[in-house]
Amino acid sequence: MRKNTLLTLAVAMFLCSCSETGKKPNQVAGSAIDPSEIFTIELTIGGADDDHSKEFLLADPQIMEVTYTGDILVIDENRIKVFDSQGNEKMIVGRRGEGPGEFGRRFVPYIGPAGYLFAADVGSIGIGNWDYFGISSFSDFYNLFTPDYRLIEKNRIEDNPRIDAYLQEHNLERKNMRRMARFILLDRDKMLFEAVIEETGSDQEAQYYWRVLYDNGRTITHILEKKLLLMYGSTAYPEGEIHWEALPGNRLFYQNADEDVFDVEKGSYYTIHVLSLDNGKDISAAREFTPVEFPERMTTAPARKGNPLDQHKIDKARVFKEKKYYAAVKIIKVEGRYAFLFPNMLSESVQRDPLRVPAEVFDLETCQYVTTIEFPFYPYVIRNGYAYQLKMTTQTEFAEIRKYKIDPAVYGK
Repeated sequence: MRKNTLLTLAVAMFLCSCSETGKKPNQVAGSAIDPSEIFTIELTIGGADDDHSKEFLLADPQIMEVTYTGDILVIDENRIKVFDSQGNEKMIVGRRGEGPGEFGRRFVPYIGPAGYLFAADVGSIGIGNWDYFGISSFSDFYNLFTPDYRLIEKNRIEDNPRIDAYLQEHNLERKNMRRMARFILLDRDKMLFEAVIEETGSDQEAQYYWRVLYDNGRTITHILEKKLLLMYGSTAYPEGEIHWEALPGNRLFYQNADEDVFDVEKGSYYTIHVLSLDNGKDISAAREFTPVEFPERMTTAPARKGNPLDQHKIDKARVFKEKKYYAAVKIIKVEGRYAFLFPNMLSESVQRDPLRVPAEVFDLETCQYVTTIEFPFYPYVIRNGYAYQLKMTTQTEFAEIRKYKIDPAVYGK
């Protein structure tokens, strides 16, 4: 663990407004921030000079998470290495195995505002510079831990009888629930998770729906839905995504690419929402953005035909051509009452040396735009006023986790 120096980044201003209907925004000025040193690197875990004990050294970490109390969780060597907010060694959770508290060959951690840790085995996993996703099935196990990492239970996902009740209510079978992911506990008995559902339309062709489901401990209902134009192996879809995150107070933040409005002449805008799971009240804010067209190479179908991979490429090109534009938002990070939205931009708009990644900041309590900042990296996690960067092991570099303090001015303070 090492202390480090300062990075200086400029802050830009944009316009936004808030409503309960998600209509096109009026233009309201955001808060001015004096360009200053707004990112301070506080500590580093890993790297060539790491002084942690052998058990806590980073071998080949693929995933990290941060709890709402500041603990840093690293999935490495089929275990969860837990560091406290100062980067000190805290504990090791689990190991490879089939017993209670043990994990399968691949697993992912999910943390909610209440602090419960849901570690789900997955059949496949995808890892990027800023996020991860895993796909679970009915037969996969999960381990549920208390906020202080004590094991509550180990069960299969299929052991939840309310999932079968939901499927039965909608005249579906287990085979129709193609994938499940992101199991976020709101408390011991309430949970949000997402699933892709296959249904057969009136024309007998399969149709796919991405749904966010709410398990209140008695029944399961789907509260968000997006029809998928193309179903394939990744959870990243060419027509855009549903971005969502659980908030304190039994609320849900979400942004659905289906609501993006593309109008070059009158103005294009996206909409964000804060939904109460208790009373259904949905507060929204709209924000103008500049549409980015898919390049021609993505909308042109390959000449080859005859195998599934070629057909997949042809189908993707068709969807890109129909949509014409990228979804407004690429990724979203939520921490407490604030959301950081990273727009889709032309590659040349994000300078690579040094990297400059713009993010638009919203206050979700007041439903107002705050400002736009530029990150020097794609943050893996933003939590409790800190941004975390995960640099994975390469042939020439050791893995590192870097923790940056975000200046309170970014939050309008």
